[in-house]
Amino acid sequence: MLWQVIASVSAWKPKDVVDKELQKVRLQLLDVLSVYKKPTNATTAKFKTGQSGKTNSEEASCTQFVLKLSEVLDLDAAQCNDLLSLYLLYEYRGSQDEFKNILSDERHSRILLVEIWHYYHNERLYLLRCLKHLLSYCSDTSHPYHSSYQKCIAELTNDKNKFILSVVDQYETACLATLPGASSSEADLVEKLGFQWMVYNLKEQLESLQIVLLYYREKDMTPEMFLRLLSLFKKQGFSRRQINRHLLDQSVEPFVKALAHMQVVLLLKAIDLEWLFQCQQQDSEPKDYYLLASEDVWKKANNSMGTLGEVREHGAVLLAWALVHHVTQGAKGAITSRKLGNMALQCDVFEYVHDLLTSPLLSGKMVVAAYAKSVVYSLVQVLLECFHEESLGNMDTLFSIGCEVFKIPGIAHNMWEVGLDRGAGLLLTSASQLFPLDGRPALNLCAALASASPFSAGKVVSYLHSMTGFSEYLELIPSSGLEDCAEAAKLLQAARYPYQTESFVIPGRTLGVCFNAAHGTGIRWQCDVNGWQVCLCEVHAMLAQTAGWLGEPCVETVLAVGRVVHSVLQSDRGRVDDLSDLTEMLIDLLQRLSQISHPPLKLLAECLQVAADVASVYPAQVWEKVSQSGLLPTAEVGEDALQQIIRGSSSRQSALDGIIVGFEGQSGDYSVTLGFLELLKHTAPALCELHASKHRPSLLASLVFMMREVFGSFHKWRYVDSNQRQQIGLRCLEIFHKILSLDGEAESVVQKACVEGLLFSDAGSTLLSVVAVGADEVQLALEQQTSWTEGTGVELIHLVRLGLSVLNRLLLLKPTSRTASPVELALCTQPPNKQQLHVTATIVQYIYHRYDARLPTLAALLLKRVAVVFPMSLLACLGNSAVAIRDVYVTRLQFSAEDIRLKIAILELLSTCVETQPGLTELFLNLSENEPGKNKGFTLGKFSCLHAVVDIIQTNKQKWPAELQRAAVEYIAALWIGRNDTAMNVLRERKSFWLDLSSCLFMDSVADNVRTCAFVMRIIAAELYNVQSYDKLDKELYEVLKSLIKADRLSFWSKFLQRNTDGMEQEGRTADLCPLLLLTAWRELLLILAQEECLQLPESMKVSLLTQVLDAVRAQLLGDRESTVLKILSEIVLRLVVRWSRHPSCRRAVIAKFGGILHELRVNAGLLHPRIQLNLLATMATIINDAERQREAGKKQQFVDMMSDVCALLQYNMRHGDSSDIFTKLKTVNICLLKKLITFVDEMSDAWVSALQEHAILPALLAVAAHGMTRHETVEQVQAIMELFLSLCSNTRAASSLAVSGLTEQLCLPLITCYSHADHLQEAWHVVYRLGLLLYTHMLVSLKYTFVTDALNFVGVHQDRIKQNMQSLHFSYPQGALVEVEATCMFVVQLSCYAHQWRLELPSVISDVLGSVRSLCHTLISLLIRPRFLQHVLEKPHRLEAVTEELLTPVRLHHQSSSSSICSDDLDKPTELLVQTQARFLRVLMLGLSVFKNFSPNILELFDVSLDVTLFEPVLEIGFSTPALERDAGLSFGSLITLANFTVRMLMKADHGQMSSPGIGPDVPASRSALTYLMESTVMVLMCQACLYLKDPRLPSRDKQLLKRELSTELNSYLMATYRYVRRGAPPSPGSGGHLSRSPVLQVSPKTPGGKAQSVKLYTFSTAKEQEFFRLVQQFVNGVLK
Repeated sequence: MLWQVIASVSAWKPKDVVDKELQKVRLQLLDVLSVYKKPTNATTAKFKTGQSGKTNSEEASCTQFVLKLSEVLDLDAAQCNDLLSLYLLYEYRGSQDEFKNILSDERHSRILLVEIWHYYHNERLYLLRCLKHLLSYCSDTSHPYHSSYQKCIAELTNDKNKFILSVVDQYETACLATLPGASSSEADLVEKLGFQWMVYNLKEQLESLQIVLLYYREKDMTPEMFLRLLSLFKKQGFSRRQINRHLLDQSVEPFVKALAHMQVVLLLKAIDLEWLFQCQQQDSEPKDYYLLASEDVWKKANNSMGTLGEVREHGAVLLAWALVHHVTQGAKGAITSRKLGNMALQCDVFEYVHDLLTSPLLSGKMVVAAYAKSVVYSLVQVLLECFHEESLGNMDTLFSIGCEVFKIPGIAHNMWEVGLDRGAGLLLTSASQLFPLDGRPALNLCAALASASPFSAGKVVSYLHSMTGFSEYLELIPSSGLEDCAEAAKLLQAARYPYQTESFVIPGRTLGVCFNAAHGTGIRWQCDVNGWQVCLCEVHAMLAQTAGWLGEPCVETVLAVGRVVHSVLQSDRGRVDDLSDLTEMLIDLLQRLSQISHPPLKLLAECLQVAADVASVYPAQVWEKVSQSGLLPTAEVGEDALQQIIRGSSSRQSALDGIIVGFEGQSGDYSVTLGFLELLKHTAPALCELHASKHRPSLLASLVFMMREVFGSFHKWRYVDSNQRQQIGLRCLEIFHKILSLDGEAESVVQKACVEGLLFSDAGSTLLSVVAVGADEVQLALEQQTSWTEGTGVELIHLVRLGLSVLNRLLLLKPTSRTASPVELALCTQPPNKQQLHVTATIVQYIYHRYDARLPTLAALLLKRVAVVFPMSLLACLGNSAVAIRDVYVTRLQFSAEDIRLKIAILELLSTCVETQPGLTELFLNLSENEPGKNKGFTLGKFSCLHAVVDIIQTNKQKWPAELQRAAVEYIAALWIGRNDTAMNVLRERKSFWLDLSSCLFMDSVADNVRTCAFVMRIIAAELYNVQSYDKLDKELYEVLKSLIKADRLSFWSKFLQRNTDGMEQEGRTADLCPLLLLTAWRELLLILAQEECLQLPESMKVSLLTQVLDAVRAQLLGDRESTVLKILSEIVLRLVVRWSRHPSCRRAVIAKFGGILHELRVNAGLLHPRIQLNLLATMATIINDAERQREAGKKQQFVDMMSDVCALLQYNMRHGDSSDIFTKLKTVNICLLKKLITFVDEMSDAWVSALQEHAILPALLAVAAHGMTRHETVEQVQAIMELFLSLCSNTRAASSLAVSGLTEQLCLPLITCYSHADHLQEAWHVVYRLGLLLYTHMLVSLKYTFVTDALNFVGVHQDRIKQNMQSLHFSYPQGALVEVEATCMFVVQLSCYAHQWRLELPSVISDVLGSVRSLCHTLISLLIRPRFLQHVLEKPHRLEAVTEELLTPVRLHHQSSSSSICSDDLDKPTELLVQTQARFLRVLMLGLSVFKNFSPNILELFDVSLDVTLFEPVLEIGFSTPALERDAGLSFGSLITLANFTVRMLMKADHGQMSSPGIGPDVPASRSALTYLMESTVMVLMCQACLYLKDPRLPSRDKQLLKRELSTELNSYLMATYRYVRRGAPPSPGSGGHLSRSPVLQVSPKTPGGKAQSVKLYTFSTAKEQEFFRLVQQFVNGVLK
């Protein structure tokens, strides 16, 4: 684990963690591999003694296994025991139960031995690797751990040479080591591992040499160490004479070569060539050269060097020693120097050095490679300082060596600093002499220098811009144009144009020097030359060639030009504009090259690389030029272009396709493909972000070509360089990742094509194969590297990481409407081959990978996505390995030095699984039920993730980063929100759980803990919601809540949110603070606390919280007006007001703030989401309701001031709102608010009527209502409008305004649709129609004669509905129909007040309506007197066949004296529905009687002889029978007499109920006053109609006598019943006051034998005012009917 901490492959650890780990392993680092002790009899016996007390069979098996392991590893038993523990902790891939089974099985235990054997040798290598890492960066001041590394190395090396001697000793031991364990009991197993042991041994040797090299980077080597190393390397034959070479084969040749290279570099460093170069520079005597300090040392060194020269590895050492002789010995050492130099040249020294520099170990960018190149650079420096470069043989190899070493930034800087006239700078000077005759060396050297750093790139640009010579072949110049000046010198007579362009010229009279060139005589003109112009001319010359074949020299030169340009632009993108002419020409060259049948692939690839470099700055321009070259694929654009392109059916054959298939596939070199991918990587995402639609077809074609033809099959191609396979995969995945990571504002078509192609083509299977490489393959690739930080293993890790990330984005962006793709099916279904590991299981097992923590981190994030996309499938994919994988996840989560991002990813995965993967959640919780006899509950298992979660949130361990704490709290929140009761109970029982969890809520500095606090709030809110009572609330949580209130933390968080609402949505997208999450959590907590079920909040705090939220709302309205924030804030306001508005102080606070909020709401109405307006307007309506309930009249002026804003909002919403549900609700609430406001400030009508008129509210509402009725939609809104109109009718001015606005014109006809359409909202539309009836009724009441015409129009339009409704009450009595009948009768009552005008304008309608009212009254009376029948029909409306004669019999209406007989004819216990229906009947009858009174003359008028009775139509028929249930029966005198007696009966029943219990009993359908009014109205109509008949001359006398006789009898009976009722104490008449007199005088009027009543008075009503009506009736009987 030390490597993970100090190397920081994935993330930087805190410095204190690194210091702690380094201090822990300091002794191990000091002893290096000697820390591993060999076993002895004593140590083995000691171990056995220590284990002897363990009698358990499993422990005994483990002890035997450790002893066997000690024999195989040749390692101390105690250390083997520790090694086994570490293996089980970090590398073992099974559960504890499986480990026990392995120990008991011989075959399986041998497999475990092999695995631990590998783990042990890897641990040895990792220890060396850690030491190398420390030495690599201990002197790098830019490294984050520089001081820690420096301190550690200082402690290791403070004991003189002990440390380095130990390392060298261990290297020598490794060289002499033999196969351990060969004589053990497992000798056959050890023998099989011989080859692998030798590989580990070579790696240990290699790591040791690198440590030695890095150690002497800062320290001077002693002569003795130099001689020791030289002797050791010679003895080993420079790694060729390994003692165990019989165990090796050709596969380990890279390690053997790497060892030889390190030995050579180490000896070159030991010779100290840098000191020799400084000695040459200063022209000083080399007295202080350390190998000359002792004659004996010098002699031994010379003797050892003299024996070299047999193999190529000796060449570099011999050359370096020759330079030592040349520098230190002067003339006397010339012979030896020459001899050694010749021997070095015979060993192909320069070719070997070049091979050394390009070897895998030294070709990378790690510190060892850079330092080795600096050592070679010193060799070149001294060599060129001592000898002329042309005397060294073939210069091409030296130029190649220069190209390799100049790529290092430090070397390039040193070269420019020393200059071009000394040392290695002479290489560039020498190469420039041939420019441009042979421009490749100079240009290649410039390319290497430019790639080193931006500084060096700038130097290269300047150098090429100001060169001092131009070389060409002499034969190209006409002899007439030359003049001989001196030997080998020529003078140019006239200006010369070497190229077919006038842009470059050699001035006349320029002197040239002749020299021998490779293919003839060359001449170098001594003049100032712009090398960039020459490069431009070279490229132009190639473009000008018309033939299909291109010359090799020309291609090589242009290729070198392309390399220079590419290197400069790679180092410094700012040079794109400076080199624009050259880059444009190189891009134009693509068209020329793509037309050749056999194009130069390297040049084509270089041009593509240059195009990619320029595309990083100007993507659109470059893509347009490249797409026009014919190289890239194109596509036809049609209606279904996207699907065609994805299927590949619309793509045309391209030159690139032919090149990949025809040339690169055969050669195994894919440079052009890599160039194309590099271009696509820089252009595709950029073009998407630029919305370059004109380039979309070509871009899509190239993208799909890359997916189908490159990424879909690159893993099947043949490669010369295997690194290209990884590079192609990496670049493809980088392109996918960039496109899939584009935000929503970027080009979505390209992203959609990428998603479709990866999901539904072969590219998807390739992506899965990349993701499913597996942890084992990755580890194997790492072990095969010669370097630990560079190589195929590291690139494979990068490839898999990108694949995981791309697959994660792919699952996120996949359209939910599409069917499952092959990629998804592979992730969630079992593979067809049962032996094959499931893809998802492979992804899960990346948790075993420890080299790069980003790999398991990305795997965990992908699993998080899979858990969401495929619920309840992960556990099934893991199979039998689920428990083992759980153990590893939990172990890495608990490990203190583990990568924080991995821990966060694991916790986020677990949080997601709570909702979607219940099985996996239970596995990770690892809860076990307590044993019987103990307390009921659950116990945490050893591998429960809750151990780590609780540890992270503990307040006394605030060592964890804020993000990790956030992830832990998020997981707890997921458990609470998901209601995982067992886990919740276990956590509640933990001591100080609530204190630890809520500690962040009490912090003053919360910037880093905002998300954590948000999740804590959600947890507390969920807990309070689940508990909902004080008794069940955890006492510790109760104390936490009390502390929050006492410390005023609720106000603190409210103020914090108020300060941070600005810019909240923008921060929420990218920042870690996530204030939107906090605001949402704060809403949940505040609303739960507002319910006050568990805790009471002080009223002052409620006022404060409300005020702060309202201030935040207004600040948002004045500021950013962020939709999401305002929606949440407005919801909080609404919910709090609903809860707290009953408190006057809270209500006053809201009213004081709301005026300004409404004004800002009005100003910004067009910029706000309708939900915001809806919440705020609903809040205002709630306040008004509470104000009405509390009768706060003093605050009405504030509400009047708000009227204008409410009207303006309504006006805006009516004009601009659409027909969506949310806007419909908004307008409905706005209308309701306006109605409440008008009702509340009704007496201030001038203000609100003016506001309505100013904003033209009424015409707009009428139009909306008419539109809704016509289209039969938005019924709630129409209802609200009608109710608003009803509230206006009480005010004459408002009613007049409504009528003038076109009430009848707009609504009269559309109201027909309310009852003519049948749908699921039919009842709601019936309500609208009833509101229309009430509206016309109240308008008629308010406006009187001015509205009669409108009312008559209404009744004319809806006469059919009026009659139908009245006639429908026969055997069906739904409440809705009764309400509508009542509303209809109310309207008819008011209209009947204008009967004369009605009769003139609509005579037929008035007759029909009056007839309907008569029929209605008859039906209701006949039902009222048959309660049993009515109850039966109400309870069983569809079973009329069960009606019996008993049900149809009316109750007796002539009451007896005894009270018991009152109920004898009625139901004992009438149902509530019956009572309600009877009450509704009575109200309708009162209205019907009012109609009859309006159609009858006044009783006093009837005694006027001048009255023309023919003007009045009788409404009663002459008949005195009990009303029947027949539909066609008419309303008669008998019907009303029955009703009058019924009312008396009900009055007596009410009195009887009051005597038994206070108040009216539940079986009485109306109050006394209503019943009295109904009784008096009934009798009054009877008397009026009787007088009307009696005065009618058209009625026969016989009928008149019948009327008098029967009516007199019935009225006398009525008066007797009334007398009995009054004698018991009847209530006063509705029009009278005071109490009734209880002293009536009895008078009896007996009948004669003929039936005529005699005027013998036996009872007389008193003169009390309340009995005047009864006296009137008595007088009517005696005076009119006698």
